[in-house]
Amino acid sequence: MILKFDELDWIMDFFDNGIELRIEGIDRVRNFSFLWNLFETYACNKRASITTISLAVDKINQVETIKFELLREYIEYFRDRYISQDGSQNEIFKGLKFRSTEKIAEQEVIDTLVGTRKAPVDSLKSLLYIVYRLRNNLFHGEKNIIKLNNQIENFIVANDLLAKVLSIMKRRYLILEIIK
Repeated sequence: MILKFDELDWIMDFFDNGIELRIEGIDRVRNFSFLWNLFETYACNKRASITTISLAVDKINQVETIKFELLREYIEYFRDRYISQDGSQNEIFKGLKFRSTEKIAEQEVIDTLVGTRKAPVDSLKSLLYIVYRLRNNLFHGEKNIIKLNNQIENFIVANDLLAKVLSIMKRRYLILEIIK
């Protein structure tokens, strides 16, 4: 029989206790993983991509018009994080590591954050593209686990946005089957 396993103790031991991960950071990443799984399953038919995210947002907007008020705080958060005073994207933005095939989406995100792309449906797409890049960077090793404590706020914001989108989908019957 396998005994109860303490993952955090193992992780800390793996790094020879040379890092101090905050429980809040681990909890936020765990919750992000779960919320992302729900979003990818129900919004993107288990295959998240720029295209499936865009289609999902269009579908949501067809049944419940997306309002700018829902998105304002998220746009402001990511603008403050990724855009310099002069309106250019900063080094942190470059860390999102948009793929070469995602250049159009990358420009849409920039346009949303600097305010030249204003339609709420487009803004939600841009915000979810950012969350998608956070997801890819986390799951594919781009996010340095040692610096996880510096990412807590990102995951708070991403988790809140994903929960709002999933709530709209559930309320508008875009999630047809939830196991009880």
